[in-house]
Parts: sequence; C-alpha cells; structure tokens
Amino acid sequence: MKTKICHYCGEPFVDSHGNLRYCPEKNCAYEVKKLRSIHQYANKSLQADQVWSNEKILRDYYFKYGPNTEIDPDELEAAGFDFDLNSEERKVDNLVIFCMRKFGFSFLKNKKIILWKLS
Repeated sequence: MKTKICHYCGEPFVDSHGNLRYCPEKNCAYEVKKLRSIHQYANKSLQADQVWSNEKILRDYYFKYGPNTEIDPDELEAAGFDFDLNSEERKVDNLVIFCMRKFGFSFLKNKKIILWKLS
C-alpha cells in the first residue's frame, strides 16, 4: 500500500493495488471520464456542424442560382464553405462531383463551380 496524489483533485489517497491514479472514495475517475466524454462529443459535434453548414450553403446556393449556373468559388468560400469536407466523390459526364449529403459541387475547367442536387 502506497500513498499517492490524485491526478484529478490533488488529494492524497492510499493505493491498494498500484495502478490507481484517482481517489477511489470521491469518484474522481468517473469525473475524469465524464470530462473526456464531453470533450469527445464536442469535437465530433464541431465536425458535424461544419458538414451541416456546408450542406446548408450548397442547398441555399442551389435554390438561389439553379443547377447549371456557374458560380465563383470565392463566393461560396466567403459564405463559410469548406471545400475540403465531402463525404464521397462521383464521376458523371467526365466531371467529378464532390458530394455532401443531398447536394454536391463540381469544378469546371474555367475554375467555376456548378451545383448538383443528388437523389
């Protein structure tokens, strides 16, 4: 048996088997696990929020301009669109479609973008 300092609250406790890092009486290990879960959920939520934000921007621009209108990519970027986020890539008529969920976009040779509504 050895006296240790809790990594969570800083209080001393007696370690009964050598592997403890947190106070067994005060449930410090449970509190640390809760904090870790909160941070993991927040990180996943931030990533999901960006995907939903991209989807909303594509949807808004699709209904504003239509399916075959060429759009300047700087306009989407100014709206907060992240071009690095997409769920999959499809190839249709020699164009690569970067898909989100229900909408997608393709780069044209003149460096403009057209939007797609996916089925």
